[in-house]
Amino acid sequence: FLYAINFLLSPGSYPLSALLAQQVSAFGINWPGLMALAVITSVPILVLFVFTYRLLREGLTLGAVK
Repeated sequence: FLYAINFLLSPGSYPLSALLAQQVSAFGINWPGLMALAVITSVPILVLFVFTYRLLREGLTLGAVK
């Protein structure tokens, strides 16, 4: 997070965590921008979970004692 803010020169190349932190300022919180970035950040994680849930469930129950 700190490396991205200090070493990257253009805000267009910041990671999403740095963009989320920029929505909070001394003058207030940009709630629409913060919520939009939060949804954009969480959608790829949810898609990955939906596609790998079956494998995760099988892996967790594989070691269970019957």
